[in-house]
Amino acid sequence: RLTKQELRQIKRSGTSSPIVVRKYKLIFFWNEKAGCTYWKRLLQFIQGLKNKDVHIPGRNGLTYLTQFKDNEITDMMFNDTWTKAVFVREPRERVLSAFLEKGLNPARM
Repeated sequence: RLTKQELRQIKRSGTSSPIVVRKYKLIFFWNEKAGCTYWKRLLQFIQGLKNKDVHIPGRNGLTYLTQFKDNEITDMMFNDTWTKAVFVREPRERVLSAFLEKGLNPARM
């Protein structure tokens, strides 16, 4: 039902893969510069995870879509009992925020 290319796009890489919360049947597709730190901390909180390494998979306690087999991913994606969520920011605000954080920092440029 999903091609290999579609599965690759859905899973993304290990560090940017969607987060899965089995208890609530939630797949969260997060985006950088769209509050991903907040959302990851919230997902840690609702699962009772205390680790502060929010952005380090394997150390933050979160479960990622890449940890599942392709047939499990397909089942979750087509199962209406699973909620798939993503939050995005208004594009101009996102660009401005990235510039102010990174563009004005000589060490990053």
